[in-house]
Amino acid sequence: MIKKYSGGLDPKPDPLYASFPAFKIPYSIDRICIIGEGDGKEEVSAGLTGLFMDLREPNIKVIEPGNLKAILGGEIIRYETGLTQDISRALAQMLQVDHVLLFNVRTSPHSDYRIGGKYSAKINVKILNTRSGE
Repeated sequence: MIKKYSGGLDPKPDPLYASFPAFKIPYSIDRICIIGEGDGKEEVSAGLTGLFMDLREPNIKVIEPGNLKAILGGEIIRYETGLTQDISRALAQMLQVDHVLLFNVRTSPHSDYRIGGKYSAKINVKILNTRSGE
């Protein structure tokens, strides 16, 4: 369905799709902290937070990361590198979280969709256990 608005045509977006790993998380999540990077990370973080908060079973508490740089002494947590043992211990003790969800958002550059192409966004997500490092 195409709707008209003052700026022209508003096309219907393509459907979302996801690929999942061949395994399931073998442990329960009680308290999780969501940390992301990339364009639109605030919107993705808000969406993931809403997703966890809307779950009825199990009851997962989402802990706001607050000022992580102060807690971690200036170290930055990145999707590519994951968590070191020191960072894992600090998060488990100071924020009382048992898991951290790391994500990274990659969007197509404007030149890809400026004239007739498609805008796309890819979100990579991983959940890390702060106690075991898995």
